[in-house]
Amino acid sequence: MRLQTKPYRWSCILAAFAMALDVSIADLITLLRHDGSETIFPGLPEPACRRGFHVQELIHVALCLNRSVTPYELMPAIAPTYTPNFGPTQHAIGSTHRKAFFEHLIDNRRGVITGRTLTTHHAVAFEKGVIYDPDGWQFPFSFESCEKRGFFAQCAWIVSPIG
Repeated sequence: MRLQTKPYRWSCILAAFAMALDVSIADLITLLRHDGSETIFPGLPEPACRRGFHVQELIHVALCLNRSVTPYELMPAIAPTYTPNFGPTQHAIGSTHRKAFFEHLIDNRRGVITGRTLTTHHAVAFEKGVIYDPDGWQFPFSFESCEKRGFFAQCAWIVSPIG
């Protein structure tokens, strides 16, 4: 995997998927037919006002490139749809072993991790235990190393060849 840095503030997921799919950011923009720059929420500050990218359109391109994308949530939760307040009634699914399995996936696969910083969403690419951050960082994966940089992982999107 080759580190690629995001061309725009709103394009970390674009750059992360470009790395995981082993294509250039320019080629991925061509395949998506947009660069995420359209202002669609004019009342919001930069970069939240931009169209950005939805993971579903990146999955679509991955499928067109003969790759599958499988999500693995670090801490999935369920609640009945009639529950007015999801917070207290959420039930974490199998939380005991999920962190270790998440680490195993990062150490043995390739893909994208989506999560949060203190102020926004963020995405990084990974391959065989190494993180490729579109902000220009490359470092060995651990929850501590990510959190030290202000990134809190939520979901690993495993990118695999089809067939």
